[in-house]
Amino acid sequence: VIKLALGCPAYRRQVHVGHIFQALNMSAAILHHPGVQLVGCLVVASTNIDYARNRLTHDALAHGADWLLMFDADTYHVRAEALLEMVVAGSAREAAVIAAPVRRRGAEGYNVVVVDETGERQLDPAGIHDVVPVQRIGTACMAVNLGWVRACWPRQPWFVTRQLDGAEPAKLSEDYAFCDGVRERGGSILLDARFEPVHDG
Repeated sequence: VIKLALGCPAYRRQVHVGHIFQALNMSAAILHHPGVQLVGCLVVASTNIDYARNRLTHDALAHGADWLLMFDADTYHVRAEALLEMVVAGSAREAAVIAAPVRRRGAEGYNVVVVDETGERQLDPAGIHDVVPVQRIGTACMAVNLGWVRACWPRQPWFVTRQLDGAEPAKLSEDYAFCDGVRERGGSILLDARFEPVHDG
């Protein structure tokens, strides 16, 4: 049985109304799923996203969870079975991270990065419909293997935004930096392209 904690970084404790339907469907899906047990529903209200994600991870570990499923306040998916299938797939493959593709706000494409012979590029998940390895993926709908965290990265902080050197200010987001840290410690990162959550706006 996978002990699952749900987590949401929600500034002012506010979420999209889609979270209501997601929560109701998730409750029913977990009730009827023999392999998943809910052990915590966690919310962190902070303007600091790095702190919020680190606090959610820390608190899920303290709850004895095996996996933490994080959803941003403006991102949701009402077909809860797909969310549970994503966590089960990540567990079966012993991945450190598995996440769904989410469209980026204010920019083209998705929050998924791969590296191939042409270099680093953003991945368009259209037509994949499978679970595949990637180098970086955003945390808008991400499940973190806390067993892997306990064994390979027990000391926080896990999520830290990095300011990049150069002529103009630039940054590496806390989720991409987390993925880099996972890979540096030998962990695998998977994209579950079998579904796509809604990102409001």
